[in-house]
Amino acid sequence: MPAKEFGAVVFNDPAFAGTRLNAYACSTCHTERAGDTRVLPGYAMTGVTKRTAFWGGQIERLIDAASFCYQQYMFGAGPLDAEDVRAKALYEYLASLPGEEGAKDALPFTVVHTVTVLTGGDAKRGQAAYSAACRGCHGEAHSGSGQITSRANVLPEVTKDYARLFPAVDPALVVIEKVRHGNSFGLSGTMAPFSQEALSDEALADILAYLGL
Repeated sequence: MPAKEFGAVVFNDPAFAGTRLNAYACSTCHTERAGDTRVLPGYAMTGVTKRTAFWGGQIERLIDAASFCYQQYMFGAGPLDAEDVRAKALYEYLASLPGEEGAKDALPFTVVHTVTVLTGGDAKRGQAAYSAACRGCHGEAHSGSGQITSRANVLPEVTKDYARLFPAVDPALVVIEKVRHGNSFGLSGTMAPFSQEALSDEALADILAYLGL
């Protein structure tokens, strides 16, 4: 199989991580082309091999950015080796994707460090926003039907556990914390954080309204 075609398989296969604990592929958080109707925590991969930095400028090399995701969210053992056949094939595939010519600065990635309760959302808009941003991993609201893994909590039912575990905290605030920080601040779980650029506070408030939080 040509390297580019093998790279497409790697991009879309959770087995890339080499562990049965992982349910996520690169394509879970990143679309290959702009225009995807899903709302994903990661940017589209078009032109990614031409960027000069990643994660809002915090990481300079693509292999290191990929290694961060590989270890942090996919349970991969150790950083990726740029000489590994899978890493090489993945690079060839990403380099083949259409994108603007020339090096590009790091795309913005604004992390909400201190979360606050969001109110005033619209439940009707929130249903569409949930479908675009949440359903792919968590499945349908209330039932979890179609969830990517049983470790993806069923929303909003999981908030009953939050209320029991954190009785002094609004369960909606725990949901916001998870959305904004994922497990990147040493929190439990496996999800990646949604930056302000990926999911605005307004859209998140709409989702909370749809979930009745």
